This record gives sequence, structure tokens and C-alpha cells, in this order.
Amino acid sequence: MYKKFNLFLVLVLGLAANLAAQEATLSTKTAPTANYPKQMWEIGVHGGHAIVLGDVSPRPGFGFGFHVRRALDYPLSLRLDAVFNRTYGLEQRNTGGAAGPSATISPINSVSMYNFGATGAAYHANYRNTYLATSLQLLYSLNNWNYKKSLSKYNVYVYMGAGFNAFNVKTNALNGSALYNWPTATTAQKDLKALMDKTYETSVDLYSPHDTKVSVGSDDIRTFQFHGQGGVGFSFKVTPKFNIGIDHNVTLVFGNNGDMLDGYRLKSPGGQGVAAPETQYRDLLHYTSVRFNFNIGKSSNRTEPLYWVSPMDILNDDVAELKARPKFDPTDSDADGVIDMFDQEKESPAGAAVDTRGITLDSDKDGFPDYKDKEIYSPPGYKIDNAGIAQVPKPNYVSEPDVIKIVDTKIASIKCDPCSCLDEWFFPIVHFDYDKSFIKKAEFDKLQNVATVMQTCDNRKIVVTGYTDGANSARGNAIACKRASETIDYMMKKYGFSRDRFILNYSEAQLVNTKAKEYVNRRVEFRTAKPTDVDMDCGGINVKGTKNYSGNKDAGY
Repeated sequence: MYKKFNLFLVLVLGLAANLAAQEATLSTKTAPTANYPKQMWEIGVHGGHAIVLGDVSPRPGFGFGFHVRRALDYPLSLRLDAVFNRTYGLEQRNTGGAAGPSATISPINSVSMYNFGATGAAYHANYRNTYLATSLQLLYSLNNWNYKKSLSKYNVYVYMGAGFNAFNVKTNALNGSALYNWPTATTAQKDLKALMDKTYETSVDLYSPHDTKVSVGSDDIRTFQFHGQGGVGFSFKVTPKFNIGIDHNVTLVFGNNGDMLDGYRLKSPGGQGVAAPETQYRDLLHYTSVRFNFNIGKSSNRTEPLYWVSPMDILNDDVAELKARPKFDPTDSDADGVIDMFDQEKESPAGAAVDTRGITLDSDKDGFPDYKDKEIYSPPGYKIDNAGIAQVPKPNYVSEPDVIKIVDTKIASIKCDPCSCLDEWFFPIVHFDYDKSFIKKAEFDKLQNVATVMQTCDNRKIVVTGYTDGANSARGNAIACKRASETIDYMMKKYGFSRDRFILNYSEAQLVNTKAKEYVNRRVEFRTAKPTDVDMDCGGINVKGTKNYSGNKDAGY
């Protein structure tokens, strides 16, 4: 039976390897680039039944673990799996004197519990195996090549894998502190189990070249051995993000401990000086589990794992796109320069400008196509009339007639006669060169303005006040008086005013600028006379050089 099962395992592993090789061959003949969509990850938990098929009849065991799975492409995926198994065995046949490992019972001073030799004491082999393993598995999906549906409802796969493990084997050899009185004949498991307590107290010595241990409860587990795996599985989709599966795998442990999962090596009887040969068959760990699998990721931007998706989707989409493409037809029914295949307005008016889509242009987006629009670029935000012209309100600008009207209104609002309000008028200021009292031609227009006012208001007197820069007090008063006097003389000669229309004043103290020799301080100012104003006496001082020009009269030097 064991030979047949091992042959079946070899066939399964060979089939998986062959399919993987075919996939590798096919992948080299596909498109130069494979644009796979973003996909979700799968995580899962599992639990189920575990047994060891070896030299000792198995009893039901259990196992549990978890895994993470990621698709490499549509049929291939990788799965990282971790598992804990607890397996049991109890042999119905009497194995005393025929087989057994080297196992020592500490309380009995290293006396072999198997009693090898002529005594042939009865013994029924039994064990408890505690097994930890991590495996990396390559899975191949068998049914996602679906020509009709893009997503499968179920997933069938085969896989092979490898990893490392650690395990401990104990046997129930003692009934308290004494050996069991085993029956010598073949006995049913249930009857043997009734004789035994529940304590597996004796550790079976395993080959451990590195002599490394890890502790799990009271068990010292030897580590590490490598192993190979093969398996099959079936998953049924409940929702796009959850599926339930059934999985079965067979594990083959490599190394000297490959036949020690059940703690027992079968030996055939020796004799005549020939040692009893050990069997060459390795024990096989079978694990059948129910798996609860969850797809992790946002459905909005990721697909289900690719082993749920048919790779024919890409071909189907490409074929559908090719079928949907229209045949090239250069006809342009409305002669607008855009062929009917791309023309979104196939009856554009003759001569009307169109855009690249063949739609009549409306440059200002006012609802009037350009060929009807009297104002192609109307300003946005205004109502449009029937001719496409924006109804823009007239700007509120002030026109020349408006200015004239405002001035007339202001003048009319003046409540006094100009001559009566002469005190509020501003008269121009006449300026002089340094240390000079003659009037430059550049100042004549200012004096004409003063004369115009005096001619208009012939009953008003004007105070003429001369100023200097105060460089010398006595001389300053004299030149200030002289400037006022020269100005009065000019006005009398030029415009014919009598002397009594003027009141002469002078001063050197009222500096416009603190820098005494500044141009603005050498001046003559005008204002309307008050009843208290009188002429000032210059004191008979004559300032030399004030009558004669020195240089260019027009330029003032």
C-alpha cells in the first residue's frame, strides 16, 4: 500500500512540475510586456486532520496554521504557509523483538524498553508527534482559463513546495513507572488504548547533527530538517473578498529523520550473523485542512487575485475593441473638412467655420455660432441680443459738457462779488536773482495777472511786500525794499496805475526755506490791502548794483 501511495505522490509532483514548465514555455511566446492589473493579497487561516503514514498504524491527529498568498500571473501563485501538527499512532501488531529505535527510559537505568534479543517481550509501538513547519509553495490554478467568464466561482489548483521543519516524537512506554504488560497477539487499537494512560513520557532519540532544540511545553523539539511537499486544493468563492477552500498536502522529510515521524523503524528478522536490515521507506505526513481565505485590498483600485481572473480577459477586450472600430470612410457630407467618422455635427452650414470635432465654431461661447454672430468676441458676463452683441452698459465717464456744467454750477454758487472776495484770491509770487532787484522777463506774466485783477477791481489797493534772504541785516532791508519799489514802478509804467493803488512793505525775517540763500526767499508777494496797511519807509538807503543787469536779462544772470 505504501509503495502505491508513494508512486501516486511522485506522479502528482511530476504533473505539477510539467505544468509549470509548460507555463514557462507559453509565457515566452506571449506579448513582449505583460501589463497585469493591480491585485489583492490573500491571507488565510486553516485547520484540519493530520496523520503520519509510516511503520506504525496512525490514529487521528490535528493541525492548524496560516498562510499568505500572492499571484505571480494568472495561473501561478506563491504561498507562504506555517503549520502546527499533532499526530498519533498505535500499532495493533506485537512488535517486540523485531524492531525499534534506540530509546532509553531514564527511571530504568538505561534498560531498553524494547527488550531486543531472545526474550522477545511483547510491545505495541505507539507515538505522539509534535511538528512545526514553514513552507514556500508554488501553486498552479487549473481552471482560470475561462473563455466565457472573466471571474471564476471556484479555483482548483495543484502545488509543490519546500521548507524546513522541527519535530519531537514521544512514546507511551510506561504504566506509571513500570513497563506495560502488552498482549502478545494482534489487538484492536481501541482495546490497546484502554490499557494505556494518556502520558507520553518517553522521548524517542532522533538524529540531530546540529544538536539544536526548541521547547514547546514539555517537548524538546529537534531542529531543523528540510522537507518537500505536494498537494491539491479547491476553493469556492463566497464573496469577491472571501472564499472557503479544502486543501490536502503530503510532506516528505529529508535527512536521517525522514523515517522517524512515527518514532519507529521497521526491521526484518536477521540471523546467522546477518544484521536485521532497516526499511528504506520514509514516513509521509498527510494534512487535510479547511481554509478560510480573505482578499486584502481596496476593490476600487485592485482586482481579485489573478488566479480568480481569466487571462482571456485581455484577449477578449482586444477583440471587442477591434470589432468596435469603424471601417475607415473618408466621406465628408457637409464639406467642413472633418470626415463623417469623426464629425460630431454632420450637417454644418456651408461655409461656417468648425472646430476639430466638426462642430460649428462659437468663439465667445455666447450661444451664437460665429457665422451668425455680429460680435464674434463678446465680453463675457453680459446679456446677448438677437444679433449676438453683448449689452454692455455705457461707462459712467465725465464728458466735457459735464465738466463745463459743473464749473458753471460752482461759479453760480459763489455768493459774493469777485472783487468783494478778493481777500481770498491767490496772487502769484515774483522771484529775483541773488543780490538783485531788477525784474526778469520770466516774471512779467505773473505781474500781468496781478495787473488784470487790479484793473478788474479798480477800487482795491494792493500791498506789495519785498523779501530777501537775510544775508546782511541792513543790506537785506534795503534790497527787500528796493525789490518792492522796483515792482511798483514797473506796474505803474507798464499798466498806468497810480502810486496810491500800492502800499509798499518789506521784510527779511520771513524765510520760506531755512537756508537763507535759497531762491524762494528772494521774492515779492502781493495781497489785498487792509484799512490798517500803510507804506513803509526805506530810510533813504541806496543799494548799489540793483539797477544794472549783469549778464543775460532773460536768463536772469
